[in-house]
Amino acid sequence: MRNGMIIIDADGHALDQESMYRQRLPEQFRRRQSIGGGADGFDRRQNGRIPYPPVTVERYLQDADLEGIDVPVATLWIRCAIAIQLLAMHTFSHTPEQLMACTAVIYSGLLEQFPTLRVALLEAGAGWVPFWMEHMDGEWSKRKFDAPLLKMSPSEYMRCGRVFVSCEPEEKTLPYVAEWLGADNILFPSDYPHWDGAFPEAVNELMERQDVSDQLKRKIFCENPQRLYDFTVNPADFKT
Repeated sequence: MRNGMIIIDADGHALDQESMYRQRLPEQFRRRQSIGGGADGFDRRQNGRIPYPPVTVERYLQDADLEGIDVPVATLWIRCAIAIQLLAMHTFSHTPEQLMACTAVIYSGLLEQFPTLRVALLEAGAGWVPFWMEHMDGEWSKRKFDAPLLKMSPSEYMRCGRVFVSCEPEEKTLPYVAEWLGADNILFPSDYPHWDGAFPEAVNELMERQDVSDQLKRKIFCENPQRLYDFTVNPADFKT
């Protein structure tokens, strides 16, 4: 908690074996010994009988519905197969891939097929969102027949309350993104422990900004991730 606000990290990458994180996990997840690979003894079907890996996105979501499992879907980055220096690869290996993921989710009609589905586009900042919302609307307006399941414009799906994006604490365009996308759809990411994350100053960097209102900070830090991940935090459980 900071300045009276509860902080929820919607895109951290902490190793599971660290006790400070393990003790906060639901009990059924505490047995996991590693975040990589499948030979860690972790039963990935313990919360339902969904095939792992899923055959298709649609099959995964249909099985989740049958099992009564509420599943938010988060996308991060796709590894680039181009041999190039890390600087260049890291620069174009997040946001461009989220543009593709966002386009696929919106045009496919998944949000129509699965009315409770929530999608998070993470680890790519949020500055790209207004441009891409307008760009998708323009493309869709000329070829609506290619997206027959859509009942409204792409930008309306982006604002429907079920599509979330993580911001970067220092992004100058953050207030503008909130106007376009909606303040209820932006998440706070620490990106811990990645080398390019702002940890341990990520919270302070956003908290101390004067161009971001306290109301927007509260939504980003606490209210929005609770809606995405479907849990409730009781402020009385935290001390300032």
